[in-house]
Amino acid sequence: MRGDFFLNDWLVQPQLNLVRRGESSVHIEPKAMQVLVYLAGGPDEVVSKQVLKKQVWTDAYVTDDVLVRCVSELRKALEDDPRQPQIIQTIPRGGYRLIAKVVVEPPVVSENLEPAASPIPRPVESIHAQPIQPPPGRRFPLSTSLMVLLGLALGAAAIAVVWLGFPFSRSDASGTRIRSLAVLPLKNFSGNAEQDYFADAMTEALINDLARIRTLQVASRTSVMSYKAKALPISSIARELKVDALVEGSVQLVGPRVRISAQLIDGKTDRHLWSDTYEREYKDILFLQKEVARAVAEKIEITLTPEEEQKLAKAEPVNPEAYQTYVKGRYFWNQRSRDSLIKAAEYFEESVKLAPDFGLAYSGLADTHNLLAHYGFRDADDSFQKSKAAARKALQLDPAAAEPHASLALISMAYDRDWKAAEQGFRKAISLDPGYPTSHHWLALCLIGQGKVDEAIQEAGRARDLDPVSMAPNTFVAQVFLLARQYGRAEQKCLETLEIHPNSTALRLILTESYWRQGKIKQALAEMDKVAKTGQEDPAQLAITRALIAGEKASAKRLFQEYISSRKGPSSPMFCAQTHALLGQNDQAFECLEKAFARHESSLLIIKVDPAFDGLRQDARFARLTSQLGLG
Repeated sequence: MRGDFFLNDWLVQPQLNLVRRGESSVHIEPKAMQVLVYLAGGPDEVVSKQVLKKQVWTDAYVTDDVLVRCVSELRKALEDDPRQPQIIQTIPRGGYRLIAKVVVEPPVVSENLEPAASPIPRPVESIHAQPIQPPPGRRFPLSTSLMVLLGLALGAAAIAVVWLGFPFSRSDASGTRIRSLAVLPLKNFSGNAEQDYFADAMTEALINDLARIRTLQVASRTSVMSYKAKALPISSIARELKVDALVEGSVQLVGPRVRISAQLIDGKTDRHLWSDTYEREYKDILFLQKEVARAVAEKIEITLTPEEEQKLAKAEPVNPEAYQTYVKGRYFWNQRSRDSLIKAAEYFEESVKLAPDFGLAYSGLADTHNLLAHYGFRDADDSFQKSKAAARKALQLDPAAAEPHASLALISMAYDRDWKAAEQGFRKAISLDPGYPTSHHWLALCLIGQGKVDEAIQEAGRARDLDPVSMAPNTFVAQVFLLARQYGRAEQKCLETLEIHPNSTALRLILTESYWRQGKIKQALAEMDKVAKTGQEDPAQLAITRALIAGEKASAKRLFQEYISSRKGPSSPMFCAQTHALLGQNDQAFECLEKAFARHESSLLIIKVDPAFDGLRQDARFARLTSQLGLG
């Protein structure tokens, strides 16, 4: 069956992988659409699962779970309750039956339509998601519309346009060229929920490959992953992410092979622009990822530099077991907790043992040890040295990789205290991959730490633009405004971001200090109380800070002394240094700063601009300390 048709009040458009009702539209994964089309070819007929699998997955064996997921997606899109179905009925031990009324929609042919463009040459192992025809003997019910359609004398060009879809255009209806896009989380169609981490890894890989194109802005992984559990219209997602188009699709493990289906959708018009399916052996998964990225780049007609073309064409075979272990490591690395980072390090270590020449695993290992040290979860000396060794190995295997350059630059800044080398390293990483938001974020930290305020604000903004809805880059922009003494802008940014992330204590603490520095004591205390109610911060530290904001210096001193006396283990040297400094206890403040220096505390990176230490800046010991930090 070809062409559009109605199921009850839903308009189904197979060529667009789209269902519409009124003003709403939902995109359907190509294989799920093929299931629906096959069922629509024989309404009221019971179709067994075996027949559906054979007809839809003609070139691969799949389990029943894959089919069940497709039907579940269809029901979700069509708002069909499986307990009281109006469209698809499950027949116990029988299969499925389409019970909705099916009416064919006649195509509207315009005299001004041009013939479809010639088919684009296909990759060697690429597979089109073709509509499935019902077998002989299965007839589509004739409606009045269809009988009229059969009598139309259509020219060959018009038929090509109606059946094959409109020729792809690099511009939407308003003439806007696609220069920014987001890759929505790929759906896991492997029939195994445990493979969700694999689908996430494929999403991240596609994002990373596209982000390396300098003239294309790509929303970051953290931004798009927030839409994994959300059911929002395409236009709403595009508007929130500030992109022109969206890529969505699915990934499926089929024995020793991997299949990726992808479709490109206009973010303003919700118009389907392109879809295709690609499949390769697991060992060629890196090439498969680049193949899909290259196809997307071709469809939006973006110009690639020779270096970018080379990056998207170059890929080495990988050890499948090592790659599986690597993506598990990335899954835990993205959670950023102490336990998850330790688990990530274990997976990356296992991956490099399985494949000693696998650069991505070394890069993941460098990133993990960096964060373990940066967050204070592991000994800084040991973790930074392990990170440095892993990053150098990653660069030895792939000198054009941006992530290891960024990791080495962070080590230069946080451990070696070589700010010039750090800034050069971050800029090198950005030149290799301008779409990697972490490089921009860390460069902004490097710049603000040196007191280069305007450049830091600009670079923090770039990191935020690449990751517009995530909490971390937006929070960092607010922090940079705070450290730049632009308290009004810090306040405004906090309020804007809290509308999206109302439970962020980090934002509320920055907002608290922004109010305090502007003399808005009442508002500052109100925010402090909100933070205290979350139970996520040390109540003793909050009580001390609250007393300082309220101007109750005697109470702050008493509470601080109780805090120090009650500590069974070592207190946070930076919190103690800041508190001593604010209380005018300079000698004790410098003692704490020396401890923080010995422990490579990451908070020391902003000491040159932190308002808490304004009372120490005229002391010669402060100049010596900043000199030791490479900031003199």
